Amino acid sequence: MKITQLGMKQILGVPLLLVATALLLTCVLSQFLPFTPHIVFVGAISLSVLLGGIKAGLVSLLGTVISINYFYTAPLYALTLGVDDLWRLVFFSIALTVVGVQQRYLVHREKPDEPQL
Repeated sequence: MKITQLGMKQILGVPLLLVATALLLTCVLSQFLPFTPHIVFVGAISLSVLLGGIKAGLVSLLGTVISINYFYTAPLYALTLGVDDLWRLVFFSIALTVVGVQQRYLVHREKPDEPQL
């Protein structure tokens, strides 16, 4: 069952929970790696889109951009959006688009063939 068939709580709650999990995983992994593994957030966005569709993916995308901006970019613990942050927004938007197209393809493929006129 897709979460878009459920209420607004699930549409907002599940993607934000996935982003919070990705943030926690990123914090743990960054202690052991010489870089910050932002790629974990792509999994949160992808899973949000697959479970809930584009709306849930957009919620996850916004949560991802805000989380990375707040916790990992200078100045730390402040929300700022500069030119340097633009590439992250573009990268995660591309991920959202690719998974969204894939999700629509899978949904279309699961529907029974309709007679063509």
